[in-house]
Amino acid sequence: MYEGCTVVDSDAHVIEPRDLWDTYIDAEFHDRRPVLNPNRIVGVTVDGRYMPAGYVGTDGEATEFELRLEERWRETLSEGIERDWSADFYLDALAQENIDAMVLNPTNGLYATAVDDMDPRLASAINRAYSRWVADFCSAAPDRLIANAPVSLHDPANAISDVEYVVNHIGLKAVVISPNTVNGRRLDSPELDDFFGTVAALGVPLALHDITGGYLPQYGSSHPSRLARHVFSHTVDQMGAMYALTAGGILHRHPGLRVSICETGAGWLPYWLDRLDQTFEFLDRIDEGERHSEAADLDELPSAYFRRQGWINVEPTEPSLRATVDYLGSDRILWSSKFPVMDSAYPGMVRNLFIAENEGLSKSEMALYAGLNAMSLYGVGGA
Repeated sequence: MYEGCTVVDSDAHVIEPRDLWDTYIDAEFHDRRPVLNPNRIVGVTVDGRYMPAGYVGTDGEATEFELRLEERWRETLSEGIERDWSADFYLDALAQENIDAMVLNPTNGLYATAVDDMDPRLASAINRAYSRWVADFCSAAPDRLIANAPVSLHDPANAISDVEYVVNHIGLKAVVISPNTVNGRRLDSPELDDFFGTVAALGVPLALHDITGGYLPQYGSSHPSRLARHVFSHTVDQMGAMYALTAGGILHRHPGLRVSICETGAGWLPYWLDRLDQTFEFLDRIDEGERHSEAADLDELPSAYFRRQGWINVEPTEPSLRATVDYLGSDRILWSSKFPVMDSAYPGMVRNLFIAENEGLSKSEMALYAGLNAMSLYGVGGA
């Protein structure tokens, strides 16, 4: 607790141990398991592809820029490295930062299945192995360490089986997917509709989290600039996902589905939802009410669905935070640190969070933003 507020970090990351897939993957797939780079915090090879892609030189070695980034990261988080990123290290960081609970996304695990033509069975085996490991990791303090279980959409039937497995058999309480097109299927493709229905029926939240440097279709992936690839791959890809969720009808067809958008900031969202609303209304007038021709039989504006069923992770330094809260509602925003990713504000993450008061958030709005919204979404503390 900090400044009288319960604090829940809704998008942090685990750094996986080097032997995760050596130890946890099914024997059938052991020879095809992801192999982590022993010299890098983030780096994984699977099916002969190294990721993050595009961050190595022509000789296959890391570029000088990437090495400088790695050095900076290691300097900031030397204790995490020395303690092998253990659950105890995370719990000590929570205590140091006055954070009550932390929702953990994969790091290398997000890359491990980010290959468009991957064997769906291998993708499932990789994710199931990760989920078994992260359940053990979080068992050190299950009320404070909450895991998002990765699910691959390479095959719709496998995706359904996998989400049932991680929720019903492993006991994890949230899942995370990529916002990207996978095997030619957009999120709003009819073949994936039963998957979203299953997630809704299981009553667990669904996070959407992108990466930079995978082998899934991403806007800007061919750009030579690292800055461009990073910015495009997170925000622009999530814009496409937002269309699928709202105008594409996913939230309309599954009113029990709850979604969170991770690691894109939020300033773009009011503009994007407003643009979807305006275009929806224009086409509705042109079609004389025949909404099915362009917008999946929606009964309401696209923005209405997200306001009811969606949350977005906000960065406290965003200049448009006040406007975002006014547009979406103070109950739709989540705080995330991205800990221990190198652009997190550690140490001092919670102090960084509370600079949001400078953007005009009231005490009650800060309480929602700092933790109460995440408690409700993730069921932390019995919420």
